[in-house]
Amino acid sequence: MRIAPFASPADGQLNMTVVHDLSRLKFLFIFITVFFRKHHKFKEVSRFTGKRMSIVTPYTLPVHADGELIGVTPTDVHICMNCWKLLQTIDEHKNTSLRLFQNNNFNLTKKL
Repeated sequence: MRIAPFASPADGQLNMTVVHDLSRLKFLFIFITVFFRKHHKFKEVSRFTGKRMSIVTPYTLPVHADGELIGVTPTDVHICMNCWKLLQTIDEHKNTSLRLFQNNNFNLTKKL
C-alpha cells in the first residue's frame, strides 16, 4: 500500500497526502483504492510536495508520518538532505548485511 505513490526517497521533497470532506462510506471506498494506487484521482484527496511544510488546523489533530504518530497540530516538517539512508544492502567481504538506518552519528545494520 502506497499512500503517496509518486513519492521518491531520493528527490529531496516531502510528499503530503490529505484526505478531506468525506463521509465514512466514501472514506472506505477511497481506502480500498489505495491498494491499486488510484486514490489520488478523487477530488477529496489532495497531494502537496515541498521541502518545508506547516500543518495548521482549527483544533488539535494527530499528525502521522509513514503510519507513525509524530505529534499534533500545529507542526512544521522539513527535509534534511543526506541526513540518513534507509534499506541499503551491504556486501563487505561477502558478509551480507542490511543497513536499516544511518546518519552522521549512528549506524544500525543487521546480518542476513
